[in-house]
Amino acid sequence: MEDNGGMSVVRLKPLGAGGCCVESSAESKTDASPPLTYNIAPGNKSITVYNKTWSYPKHVIPPTSFQEETYDKFVPVRIQSCLEGFNVSIMAYRQTGSGKHTYNYGTTVTPNYGIFPQSIIEIYNKLKEARSTPYVLMASTIELAITGAVDMLTGESASREGETCYWGLSQGSKIQVNVSSNPPKAIGQSCIVLNDESDILKIFQAISSRNTAGTEMNDSSSRSHCFAWLTLFALDPATDKVQTSRFQFVDLAGKKGTEISFRKYIGELVPLLSESLTGTAPSLIIVCLSQAPANVMQCKFALDFGATFNKLIVNFKKPKFVNIQSIEKKATEAKETAEGALARSQAQSKTRSLREAQIVDADYLLMVVEMLRS
Repeated sequence: MEDNGGMSVVRLKPLGAGGCCVESSAESKTDASPPLTYNIAPGNKSITVYNKTWSYPKHVIPPTSFQEETYDKFVPVRIQSCLEGFNVSIMAYRQTGSGKHTYNYGTTVTPNYGIFPQSIIEIYNKLKEARSTPYVLMASTIELAITGAVDMLTGESASREGETCYWGLSQGSKIQVNVSSNPPKAIGQSCIVLNDESDILKIFQAISSRNTAGTEMNDSSSRSHCFAWLTLFALDPATDKVQTSRFQFVDLAGKKGTEISFRKYIGELVPLLSESLTGTAPSLIIVCLSQAPANVMQCKFALDFGATFNKLIVNFKKPKFVNIQSIEKKATEAKETAEGALARSQAQSKTRSLREAQIVDADYLLMVVEMLRS
Protein backbone atom coordinates (compact mmCIF):
# COMPACT_ATOMS: atom_id res chain seq x y z
CA MET A 1 0.00 0.00 0.00
CA GLU A 2 1.41 3.37 -1.02
CA ASP A 3 0.27 6.03 1.41
CA ASN A 4 2.20 8.66 3.30
CA GLY A 5 0.10 8.37 6.46
CA GLY A 6 0.95 10.35 9.56
CA MET A 7 1.14 13.45 7.38
CA SER A 8 0.65 16.91 8.84
CA VAL A 9 -0.58 19.58 6.46
CA VAL A 10 -1.03 23.26 7.27
CA ARG A 11 -3.88 25.08 5.60
CA LEU A 12 -4.23 28.88 5.70
CA LYS A 13 -7.72 30.32 5.70
CA PRO A 14 -8.25 33.05 3.09
CA LEU A 15 -8.54 36.49 4.66
CA GLY A 16 -12.10 37.72 4.93
CA ALA A 17 -13.57 34.26 4.32
CA GLY A 18 -16.24 34.39 6.97
CA GLY A 19 -16.54 35.08 10.67
CA CYS A 20 -17.59 38.26 12.41
CA CYS A 21 -14.12 39.57 13.19
CA VAL A 22 -12.46 41.87 10.69
CA GLU A 23 -9.46 40.15 9.17
CA SER A 24 -6.66 42.30 7.85
CA SER A 25 -3.91 41.02 5.59
CA ALA A 26 -0.88 39.43 7.20
CA GLU A 27 1.11 40.80 4.30
CA SER A 28 0.03 44.44 4.59
CA LYS A 29 2.73 46.93 3.72
CA THR A 30 3.54 48.52 7.05
CA ASP A 31 6.72 49.04 9.02
CA ALA A 32 5.79 46.24 11.41
CA SER A 33 6.53 42.65 10.45
CA PRO A 34 3.42 40.54 9.82
CA PRO A 35 2.68 38.20 12.77
CA LEU A 36 2.29 35.16 10.50
CA THR A 37 4.30 34.38 7.37
CA TYR A 38 4.63 31.25 5.28
CA ASN A 39 6.95 29.70 2.71
CA ILE A 40 5.63 27.26 0.14
CA ALA A 41 8.84 26.79 -1.85
CA PRO A 42 9.58 23.11 -2.68
CA GLY A 43 11.79 21.56 -0.01
CA ASN A 44 11.52 24.59 2.24
CA LYS A 45 7.93 24.75 3.46
CA SER A 46 7.46 26.54 6.77
CA ILE A 47 5.19 28.68 8.91
CA THR A 48 6.51 31.48 11.12
CA VAL A 49 4.50 33.05 13.93
CA TYR A 50 6.14 35.92 15.79
CA ASN A 51 9.67 34.77 14.92
CA LYS A 52 9.09 31.10 15.79
CA THR A 53 9.27 28.82 12.76
CA TRP A 54 7.70 25.40 12.19
CA SER A 55 9.25 23.54 9.28
CA TYR A 56 7.65 20.11 9.75
CA PRO A 57 4.68 20.48 7.35
CA LYS A 58 5.07 18.35 4.26
CA HIS A 59 2.65 20.70 2.57
CA VAL A 60 1.49 24.25 3.22
CA ILE A 61 -1.81 25.02 1.54
CA PRO A 62 -1.86 28.74 0.69
CA PRO A 63 -5.03 30.82 0.94
CA THR A 64 -5.15 31.05 -2.85
CA SER A 65 -5.46 27.29 -3.26
CA PHE A 66 -8.73 25.88 -4.58
CA GLN A 67 -10.64 23.18 -2.70
CA GLU A 68 -10.38 20.78 -5.64
CA GLU A 69 -6.57 21.05 -5.69
CA THR A 70 -6.30 20.09 -2.04
CA TYR A 71 -8.74 17.21 -2.39
CA ASP A 72 -6.97 15.78 -5.44
CA LYS A 73 -3.57 15.96 -3.73
CA PHE A 74 -4.39 14.27 -0.43
CA VAL A 75 -7.66 12.33 -0.47
CA PRO A 76 -7.84 9.84 -3.39
CA VAL A 77 -4.81 7.83 -2.20
CA ARG A 78 -6.46 7.47 1.21
CA ILE A 79 -9.75 6.43 -0.33
CA GLN A 80 -7.88 3.71 -2.21
CA SER A 81 -6.30 2.57 1.06
CA CYS A 82 -9.75 2.26 2.62
CA LEU A 83 -11.02 0.24 -0.35
CA GLU A 84 -8.01 -2.06 0.10
CA GLY A 85 -9.05 -2.76 3.69
CA PHE A 86 -7.13 -0.19 5.75
CA ASN A 87 -8.69 2.06 8.35
CA VAL A 88 -8.09 5.69 7.40
CA SER A 89 -8.45 8.94 9.33
CA ILE A 90 -8.59 12.57 8.21
CA MET A 91 -8.62 15.20 10.95
CA ALA A 92 -8.95 18.96 10.91
CA TYR A 93 -7.63 20.77 13.97
CA ARG A 94 -7.50 24.30 15.34
CA GLN A 95 -9.46 26.78 17.37
CA THR A 96 -12.49 28.71 16.23
CA GLY A 97 -12.08 30.99 13.26
CA SER A 98 -9.88 28.93 10.94
CA GLY A 99 -12.62 27.38 8.83
CA LYS A 100 -11.83 23.76 9.65
CA HIS A 101 -15.49 22.63 9.74
CA THR A 102 -16.13 24.29 6.40
CA TYR A 103 -12.97 22.69 5.03
CA ASN A 104 -13.91 19.18 6.10
CA TYR A 105 -17.66 19.24 5.61
CA GLY A 106 -18.66 22.33 3.63
CA THR A 107 -21.20 25.03 4.40
CA THR A 108 -24.20 23.65 2.53
CA VAL A 109 -25.67 20.30 1.57
CA THR A 110 -23.78 19.84 -1.69
CA PRO A 111 -21.63 16.98 -2.94
CA ASN A 112 -18.95 19.26 -4.40
CA TYR A 113 -17.82 21.26 -1.40
CA GLY A 114 -15.81 20.05 1.57
CA ILE A 115 -13.54 17.04 1.93
CA PHE A 116 -16.13 14.78 3.52
CA PRO A 117 -18.92 15.24 0.94
CA GLN A 118 -16.47 14.72 -1.92
CA SER A 119 -15.00 11.63 -0.24
CA ILE A 120 -18.30 9.92 0.42
CA ILE A 121 -19.39 10.49 -3.17
CA GLU A 122 -16.13 9.09 -4.55
CA ILE A 123 -16.16 6.02 -2.30
CA TYR A 124 -19.79 5.31 -3.15
CA ASN A 125 -19.18 5.67 -6.89
CA LYS A 126 -16.02 3.54 -6.88
CA LEU A 127 -17.86 0.73 -5.12
CA LYS A 128 -20.80 0.91 -7.51
CA GLU A 129 -18.55 0.91 -10.56
CA ALA A 130 -15.88 -1.63 -9.66
CA ARG A 131 -17.04 -3.89 -6.83
CA SER A 132 -18.47 -7.15 -8.19
CA THR A 133 -18.62 -8.98 -4.85
CA PRO A 134 -21.14 -8.32 -2.04
CA TYR A 135 -20.48 -5.33 0.20
CA VAL A 136 -22.24 -3.02 2.64
CA LEU A 137 -21.30 0.64 3.07
CA MET A 138 -22.56 2.12 6.32
CA ALA A 139 -22.34 5.66 7.70
CA SER A 140 -22.80 7.29 11.09
CA THR A 141 -21.98 10.66 12.60
CA ILE A 142 -21.98 12.05 16.12
CA GLU A 143 -21.28 15.36 17.79
CA LEU A 144 -19.45 15.53 21.11
CA ALA A 145 -19.97 18.75 23.05
CA ILE A 146 -19.53 19.85 26.64
CA THR A 147 -23.32 19.71 26.99
CA GLY A 148 -23.54 16.13 25.77
CA ALA A 149 -23.43 13.82 22.78
CA VAL A 150 -25.74 14.12 19.79
CA ASP A 151 -26.59 11.38 17.33
CA MET A 152 -26.58 13.55 14.23
CA LEU A 153 -28.61 11.17 12.09
CA THR A 154 -31.54 11.43 14.48
CA GLY A 155 -30.80 14.85 15.96
CA GLU A 156 -31.38 13.38 19.42
CA SER A 157 -29.19 14.03 22.42
CA ALA A 158 -27.46 10.83 23.47
CA SER A 159 -27.01 12.07 27.05
CA ARG A 160 -29.66 11.52 29.64
CA GLU A 161 -31.12 14.40 31.61
CA GLY A 162 -29.15 15.40 34.68
CA GLU A 163 -25.87 13.85 33.58
CA THR A 164 -22.61 15.78 33.81
CA CYS A 165 -20.66 15.55 30.57
CA TYR A 166 -17.13 16.20 29.43
CA TRP A 167 -17.23 16.37 25.66
CA GLY A 168 -20.22 14.14 25.27
CA LEU A 169 -19.63 10.75 26.81
CA SER A 170 -21.37 11.02 30.16
CA GLN A 171 -22.07 8.14 32.50
CA GLY A 172 -25.56 7.69 31.09
CA SER A 173 -24.87 8.50 27.46
CA LYS A 174 -26.51 6.25 24.88
CA ILE A 175 -23.28 6.50 22.88
CA GLN A 176 -20.31 4.72 24.41
CA VAL A 177 -16.77 3.81 23.38
CA ASN A 178 -16.04 0.11 23.11
CA VAL A 179 -12.37 0.08 24.13
CA SER A 180 -12.16 -3.71 23.74
CA SER A 181 -12.89 -3.41 20.03
CA ASN A 182 -9.91 -3.41 17.68
CA PRO A 183 -9.72 -0.53 17.02
CA PRO A 184 -11.80 1.13 19.76
CA LYS A 185 -15.00 2.54 18.32
CA ALA A 186 -18.11 4.48 19.24
CA ILE A 187 -21.21 2.31 19.61
CA GLY A 188 -24.86 3.02 20.31
CA GLN A 189 -25.35 5.68 17.63
CA SER A 190 -27.67 5.13 14.69
CA CYS A 191 -26.21 4.06 11.34
CA ILE A 192 -27.47 4.22 7.79
CA VAL A 193 -26.67 1.88 4.92
CA LEU A 194 -25.77 3.81 1.78
CA ASN A 195 -27.77 2.10 -0.95
CA ASP A 196 -28.44 5.10 -3.19
CA GLU A 197 -28.03 8.86 -3.53
CA SER A 198 -30.94 9.60 -1.20
CA ASP A 199 -29.08 7.87 1.64
CA ILE A 200 -26.00 9.99 0.95
CA LEU A 201 -28.16 13.11 1.08
CA LYS A 202 -29.30 12.13 4.58
CA ILE A 203 -25.67 12.13 5.75
CA PHE A 204 -25.08 15.55 4.19
CA GLN A 205 -28.18 16.89 5.91
CA ALA A 206 -27.06 15.45 9.25
CA ILE A 207 -23.65 17.10 8.97
CA SER A 208 -25.13 20.45 7.95
CA SER A 209 -27.30 20.47 11.09
CA ARG A 210 -24.29 20.48 13.37
CA ASN A 211 -24.72 22.65 16.43
CA THR A 212 -22.86 25.96 16.47
CA ALA A 213 -22.66 28.85 18.88
CA GLY A 214 -21.57 32.32 17.89
CA THR A 215 -18.51 33.82 19.53
CA GLU A 216 -16.72 37.12 19.20
CA MET A 217 -14.22 35.37 16.94
CA ASN A 218 -16.57 33.66 14.54
CA ASP A 219 -20.32 33.96 14.06
CA SER A 220 -20.73 30.29 13.08
CA SER A 221 -18.13 28.82 15.39
CA SER A 222 -18.35 25.14 16.12
CA ARG A 223 -18.15 24.45 19.83
CA SER A 224 -17.91 20.69 19.62
CA HIS A 225 -16.07 17.76 18.11
CA CYS A 226 -17.62 16.05 15.11
CA PHE A 227 -16.95 12.47 14.06
CA ALA A 228 -18.22 10.91 10.84
CA TRP A 229 -17.53 7.32 9.84
CA LEU A 230 -17.88 5.33 6.65
CA THR A 231 -17.56 1.60 7.34
CA LEU A 232 -17.12 -0.85 4.48
CA PHE A 233 -17.90 -4.55 4.89
CA ALA A 234 -16.72 -6.54 1.85
CA LEU A 235 -17.44 -10.25 1.43
CA ASP A 236 -15.23 -12.65 -0.51
CA PRO A 237 -17.70 -15.35 -1.64
CA ALA A 238 -14.89 -17.79 -2.40
CA THR A 239 -13.76 -17.91 1.22
CA ASP A 240 -16.90 -16.63 2.96
CA LYS A 241 -14.71 -14.09 4.73
CA VAL A 242 -15.37 -10.41 5.36
CA GLN A 243 -12.91 -7.54 5.24
CA THR A 244 -13.89 -4.48 7.27
CA SER A 245 -12.39 -1.03 6.81
CA ARG A 246 -13.30 2.41 8.11
CA PHE A 247 -12.87 5.95 6.83
CA GLN A 248 -12.98 8.37 9.76
CA PHE A 249 -13.46 12.13 9.45
CA VAL A 250 -12.81 14.22 12.55
CA ASP A 251 -13.40 17.91 13.17
CA LEU A 252 -11.71 18.77 16.48
CA ALA A 253 -13.07 21.79 18.31
CA GLY A 254 -10.76 24.38 19.79
CA LYS A 255 -10.75 25.31 23.45
CA LYS A 256 -11.31 29.05 23.14
CA GLY A 257 -13.96 30.41 25.46
CA THR A 258 -14.50 27.13 27.34
CA GLU A 259 -13.70 26.49 30.98
CA ILE A 260 -12.29 23.02 30.59
CA SER A 261 -8.85 21.53 31.07
CA PHE A 262 -6.91 19.99 28.20
CA ARG A 263 -6.99 16.66 30.01
CA LYS A 264 -10.79 16.63 29.97
CA TYR A 265 -10.77 18.04 26.46
CA ILE A 266 -8.73 15.21 25.00
CA GLY A 267 -9.45 12.38 27.47
CA GLU A 268 -12.59 10.95 25.86
CA LEU A 269 -11.12 11.35 22.39
CA VAL A 270 -7.98 9.24 22.85
CA PRO A 271 -9.68 5.86 22.22
CA LEU A 272 -11.47 7.15 19.11
CA LEU A 273 -8.23 8.62 17.77
CA SER A 274 -6.02 5.74 18.91
CA GLU A 275 -5.12 4.50 15.43
CA SER A 276 -4.10 7.97 14.31
CA LEU A 277 -2.21 8.69 17.53
CA THR A 278 -0.26 5.43 17.36
CA GLY A 279 0.47 5.51 13.64
CA THR A 280 -1.32 2.24 12.87
CA ALA A 281 -3.71 3.76 10.30
CA PRO A 282 -3.05 6.01 7.30
CA SER A 283 -3.85 9.43 8.70
CA LEU A 284 -3.85 13.04 7.63
CA ILE A 285 -4.17 16.01 9.95
CA ILE A 286 -4.99 19.38 8.45
CA VAL A 287 -3.89 22.13 10.83
CA CYS A 288 -6.15 25.04 9.96
CA LEU A 289 -4.75 28.51 10.62
CA SER A 290 -6.24 31.98 10.42
CA GLN A 291 -4.03 34.86 9.33
CA ALA A 292 -6.14 37.43 11.18
CA PRO A 293 -3.96 39.22 13.80
CA ALA A 294 -6.58 38.54 16.49
CA ASN A 295 -6.18 34.80 15.93
CA VAL A 296 -2.47 34.42 15.30
CA MET A 297 -1.32 33.76 18.87
CA GLN A 298 -3.56 30.70 19.04
CA CYS A 299 -1.88 29.30 15.95
CA LYS A 300 1.13 28.31 18.05
CA PHE A 301 -0.74 25.61 19.95
CA ALA A 302 -2.25 24.30 16.73
CA LEU A 303 1.16 24.12 15.05
CA ASP A 304 2.63 22.33 18.07
CA PHE A 305 -0.23 19.81 17.90
CA GLY A 306 0.57 19.14 14.25
CA ALA A 307 4.28 18.81 15.03
CA THR A 308 3.57 16.12 17.63
CA PHE A 309 1.40 14.22 15.17
CA ASN A 310 4.09 14.46 12.52
CA LYS A 311 6.58 12.61 14.76
CA LEU A 312 4.48 9.45 14.92
CA ILE A 313 6.13 6.28 13.71
CA VAL A 314 4.02 4.80 10.93
CA ASN A 315 3.28 1.09 11.24
CA PHE A 316 0.09 0.34 9.35
CA LYS A 317 -1.95 -2.71 10.23
CA LYS A 318 -2.37 -5.16 7.40
CA PRO A 319 -5.89 -5.87 6.14
CA LYS A 320 -7.59 -8.80 7.86
CA PHE A 321 -10.43 -11.06 6.78
CA VAL A 322 -12.84 -12.62 9.28
CA ASN A 323 -15.16 -15.53 8.59
CA ILE A 324 -18.73 -14.31 8.27
CA GLN A 325 -19.94 -17.07 10.59
CA SER A 326 -17.54 -15.81 13.26
CA ILE A 327 -18.91 -12.28 12.92
CA GLU A 328 -22.46 -13.56 13.27
CA LYS A 329 -21.62 -15.76 16.24
CA LYS A 330 -19.71 -13.03 18.05
CA ALA A 331 -22.48 -10.47 17.50
CA THR A 332 -25.16 -12.90 18.66
CA GLU A 333 -23.22 -13.79 21.80
CA ALA A 334 -22.49 -10.13 22.55
CA LYS A 335 -26.17 -9.28 22.25
CA GLU A 336 -27.26 -12.16 24.48
CA THR A 337 -24.65 -11.27 27.10
CA ALA A 338 -25.67 -7.61 27.10
CA GLU A 339 -29.37 -8.45 27.31
CA GLY A 340 -28.71 -10.78 30.24
CA ALA A 341 -26.71 -8.11 32.07
CA LEU A 342 -29.48 -5.56 31.50
CA ALA A 343 -32.08 -7.92 32.92
CA ARG A 344 -30.07 -8.11 36.15
CA SER A 345 -29.36 -4.39 36.31
CA GLN A 346 -31.69 -1.93 38.00
CA ALA A 347 -30.17 1.52 38.45
CA GLN A 348 -28.86 3.56 35.56
CA SER A 349 -25.08 3.34 35.33
CA LYS A 350 -22.28 3.59 32.81
CA THR A 351 -22.19 -0.21 32.68
CA ARG A 352 -25.88 -0.33 31.81
CA SER A 353 -25.40 2.34 29.14
CA LEU A 354 -22.53 0.32 27.68
CA ARG A 355 -24.71 -2.81 27.53
CA GLU A 356 -27.45 -0.90 25.72
CA ALA A 357 -24.92 0.42 23.22
CA GLN A 358 -23.51 -3.08 22.72
CA ILE A 359 -26.97 -4.35 21.79
CA VAL A 360 -27.35 -1.60 19.19
CA ASP A 361 -23.92 -2.42 17.76
CA ALA A 362 -24.67 -6.16 17.64
CA ASP A 363 -27.98 -5.57 15.87
CA TYR A 364 -26.24 -3.56 13.16
CA LEU A 365 -23.60 -6.26 12.68
CA LEU A 366 -26.27 -8.94 12.36
CA MET A 367 -28.06 -6.77 9.81
CA VAL A 368 -24.82 -6.44 7.82
CA VAL A 369 -24.32 -10.21 7.85
CA GLU A 370 -27.84 -10.73 6.53
CA MET A 371 -27.31 -8.14 3.77
CA LEU A 372 -24.00 -9.69 2.69
CA ARG A 373 -25.66 -13.07 2.37
CA SER A 374 -28.70 -11.84 0.46
